[in-house]
Amino acid sequence: MQGGRSNGARVACRTARAAGAAGVLALAFPLHPPGKPERSRADELRSAGARCSW
Repeated sequence: MQGGRSNGARVACRTARAAGAAGVLALAFPLHPPGKPERSRADELRSAGARCSW
């Protein structure tokens, strides 16, 4: 299991597969870049290669 808050959650998602994590706990994951609500980072969560909760 890996986890993190905000940018740490993004790093946990990006490294979950390589670390062999069974899951990722993303706290305060920024779903949209600052000032760009039309862009979504949800696919980043889905592509972690581990079960994600947010």
